[in-house]
Amino acid sequence: MSYDILLFDADRTLYDFDKSEELAFYEIAPKYGVDCTSEIFNLYREINHKNWEDLEKGLLSKERIVVRRFEQLLSALNITGADASKMNDDYLNALSTKSILFEDTVPLLEKLKNAGKRIFIITNGVTKVQLGRINGSPLQQYVEKLFISEQMGVSKPQKLFFDLVAKEINDYNPQKALVIGDSLTSDIQGANNAELDCIWLNQDNKVAPEKYSITFTATTLPQIGDFILSKN
Repeated sequence: MSYDILLFDADRTLYDFDKSEELAFYEIAPKYGVDCTSEIFNLYREINHKNWEDLEKGLLSKERIVVRRFEQLLSALNITGADASKMNDDYLNALSTKSILFEDTVPLLEKLKNAGKRIFIITNGVTKVQLGRINGSPLQQYVEKLFISEQMGVSKPQKLFFDLVAKEINDYNPQKALVIGDSLTSDIQGANNAELDCIWLNQDNKVAPEKYSITFTATTLPQIGDFILSKN
């Protein structure tokens, strides 16, 4: 069975989100009295990661976590008088201009597109960030549709997210659909919930808990293309 419907995650799968995140943070942080040191940036990343985990668990809305992360950062740094909501707005505006792709992203998508594959993006990212970045990158010529959880009212890894995606894709066949992403808790768990095959992009060579069902593990983007095309 060939995989003809490819559901790609965006951040840390196609986009080099770590670089984009760092550039955006360092751009806006001084305005709010935050020193741009590696220690403080790593603290922000830790806080941010925990908040996104809460979103995946359905504990908080995206509208809440994106502000709460900066509230928690400012509190941890004992900074008073700064507006966390405004800080988040400035950060998202900066991030929306950072369309940094991995080196192998465009060659991969071009190869898959030329092979007749249908390419979609499924993301939990913030709408204006995702739209801003795809409009500022070559991805739009390869991607048939962008599915953003904020617009859909439900996030990965919930099965409903994937059910809604399926309804929006013409001639959708779950047997020919493949989820591709870096997050075990979002992409892989979501694929498992929806009973879809999946590729885990494991660029950090981590060990996945046995509870996950993973069709193929890739450590590089070219390996993803090789696996998909080998199934034709």
